[in-house]
Amino acid sequence: MKHMTNSKSGAVTLIQAIGLVMGFIGLLVLFGLSYKITSPFLGKRADDATKNNFDELTDKVQEMLDSKKDVAFERFFPYYIAGDYAFMVFGARDDSIYARRGMGYGNPYQLLKPNLCAGKACLCLYKNIKSKELEALGKPETKDDNVFLCKSFEGDITFFTVEKETDPIELFIGGIQDIVPPTFHPGANYLYIAQKSIPNKKVQNFYMERLERNDEIYFFITIEDTETENRYNSLKS
Repeated sequence: MKHMTNSKSGAVTLIQAIGLVMGFIGLLVLFGLSYKITSPFLGKRADDATKNNFDELTDKVQEMLDSKKDVAFERFFPYYIAGDYAFMVFGARDDSIYARRGMGYGNPYQLLKPNLCAGKACLCLYKNIKSKELEALGKPETKDDNVFLCKSFEGDITFFTVEKETDPIELFIGGIQDIVPPTFHPGANYLYIAQKSIPNKKVQNFYMERLERNDEIYFFITIEDTETENRYNSLKS
């Protein structure tokens, strides 16, 4: 009888073990289905957040352009860009801009202005962009393929940023512009505004400044830091 009791206990344990395994497999299937169902919605939310923030940014730029002040400022503007997006800015006189090839000093990418922006300054958002795919933006037959959104602006506008030694190379990858904007100093590298998404830094605080001189508009965009704090205080005084 003792032997039979042990066999029965062993049988119960085996059944329980099989039940646990089947339950675990069921959970894996359930989680897999849940991810498959929800992942498109998560992706859509990222797209919506990027689009909404881009719309807010272009509205703010237009507001600053419409300002009657000699110099207009916007500080700590939260800017979000989802993965595999790129943010490019073209001045009114630009038929193309340039972007650096990472840490190297080889020839930069030439990025052609989209047809939507012909003859005007504009901010553009591109989708499904990785570094190697920037080359497609320099070819007339493919330059518009990845355009997600563009917003054009009236006026003789030059958009630019400035190179900062403390910035990661991914922050702004624009090539050097041959300009020295008013209220800035010779010797610095003034860059086209070109930016890919940054994996661990998707929300950034933009500092923006608009200056008009002799019907020419200089629009500066960079990241908030102690330099922008000092600059803002200096120009406001």
